[in-house]
Amino acid sequence: MKILSLTSALLLTVAVAFAQQLTIDGQLVGLPNNTQVFLKNATGKSLATAVSTAGGKFTIQTKLEEPSIYLLGFIGSKEEMDIYVGNENIKLTGQMDAFKQIKVEGSKFHSEYSIYKTRFEPIRLKLESLAANYQTEKDPAKKAQMVREFESLSLQVVTEAQKFIAEKPTSPLSPFVLYAVNTLFDDLSQVEELYGRINATAKIGPYARELERMFADAKVGAIGTQALDFVQNDENGIPFQLSSLKGKYVLVDFWASWCKPCRIENPNVVAAFEQFKEKNFTVLGVSLDYDKQNWIKAIADDKLNWKQVSDLKYWENAVAQMYKVQSIPQNILIDPSGKIIAKNLRGPELLEKLAALLK
Repeated sequence: MKILSLTSALLLTVAVAFAQQLTIDGQLVGLPNNTQVFLKNATGKSLATAVSTAGGKFTIQTKLEEPSIYLLGFIGSKEEMDIYVGNENIKLTGQMDAFKQIKVEGSKFHSEYSIYKTRFEPIRLKLESLAANYQTEKDPAKKAQMVREFESLSLQVVTEAQKFIAEKPTSPLSPFVLYAVNTLFDDLSQVEELYGRINATAKIGPYARELERMFADAKVGAIGTQALDFVQNDENGIPFQLSSLKGKYVLVDFWASWCKPCRIENPNVVAAFEQFKEKNFTVLGVSLDYDKQNWIKAIADDKLNWKQVSDLKYWENAVAQMYKVQSIPQNILIDPSGKIIAKNLRGPELLEKLAALLK
């Protein structure tokens, strides 16, 4: 089940270049005199403080690096107010005993953030409740119903995100909204398509950068793309380069001696190698091992008679990092031109694919 990440997203930053400084003039009924008021960022770092005067008045001033979601708090109060502001002149009015109804005026950013919260907050709370109840529910029928409700609500969130971006393609809040709900989409390509509808002037700041990083990562090792070249040492410490195999069909096989599923799959890779090694096909093993002797022993025990490389850095293996490998066994099949034509071929699928290619 996909779990909505809106709660944590509310505390992250959305950036655009801005100038001047932030000035917050507040007047809150019920705010005691001489109360310290503070503004902090999502990481909890204090950015500015002030002390209230008679009538619950205070003024906070600071220069922000970028418009963002910040937290406004008061010593002695457990509640904090999330506000989306840049370097603007802001006015806060309201009552301490009606914290959620405090009015924010003067921020074009916060006005759009308020629209976001109005549309998404009720659905987010329902999703959180469903997710929590799902963990403790024992009745399979009730759990199945919760899943259906979750999926229905998730679709509502996706629809609202699409509407928001259609209405506000020039708003820097649009990347924030899209990032906050991206886990509810069936495929990241759908998120990227929506991102393409956002105006370039709004594609700035950490949310836009994070979305673009996600899109770029998803394309690494994707079918139809050129394989990224690499060099890594073999078991004898001799550097070996992937591109030296150009002109052949190459199965780049990510594995490790300590990985039981890998060892179970190895006989299938051996069978493919033996059947097609004389037909312009080979295998290049990339091991996520950390113990050289165990690596070498596994090569011999499993009869992996093809080139093997590793930097013995476990999950930090440079090639695995390059290809965004997060689980093993994993493989990519590269054609003679260096293009990736298949991924994660297992057992009979590998033999069938090679048989079709290497007739």
